Amino acid sequence: MNIKKLNQDLISFWNQQFEKVEVKPIAMDDILISDELDEMLEMIGNHCPNVIDLGCGCSLLMLKAAVFGNQVEKGLGIDPSHHAICFSNESIKQVGFNYLNYICGDHLYLKQIDDQSIDGVICSNVLDVLPYETSKFIIHEFRRIIKTNGYLLVKINFFLTDELIQRIGMEKISQNTYSINGILRGYNLSTDDWIQRFDGFEVEKIGSYQRLKDGPKDRLLLLRRV
Repeated sequence: MNIKKLNQDLISFWNQQFEKVEVKPIAMDDILISDELDEMLEMIGNHCPNVIDLGCGCSLLMLKAAVFGNQVEKGLGIDPSHHAICFSNESIKQVGFNYLNYICGDHLYLKQIDDQSIDGVICSNVLDVLPYETSKFIIHEFRRIIKTNGYLLVKINFFLTDELIQRIGMEKISQNTYSINGILRGYNLSTDDWIQRFDGFEVEKIGSYQRLKDGPKDRLLLLRRV
């Protein structure tokens, strides 16, 4: 596999997807804790003054962490999609959370961050839609930049069964790695196998999130750096 090309194709694909997203008014009264993902974001917000959201897209999870908790003093969202970053910065202006910022950058931006300087990291539906080598680099950098006893919140897609792979029309391009129309869309591991990849972290909580109506649930891992 050409890892560099896979990463470049992914950036182009997601940038095109985020181009379609329109900024809408944010009703702060509607930002309520309603599921396990929100509960884990509250944990981040109550324990982490300095937060990073890698591959933030347009989800504004970092905003939720700041709203639910009372400890966030500085937040940085990072995404390689220009359209996602424009959306996030325009959205955050509405609520006046000036200590939350969003910048355009890929996984290599992590190399600029000092050792053990971050209290909490959010990484939602990112690691499992990247080549193994890229996700390995990111996990290593998380281990380096997160402080001892800091938190890492990871959301990964549902496990791809053989039936799902066939129904979705995925093509296997390497071990555990599947594409759709030439774009990498899944690095498929069991939950236990994912946990094994996070050396240097302990599991605080395992949960799930209903992203697709009536579909299989995404998996949530709240990890603590030891």
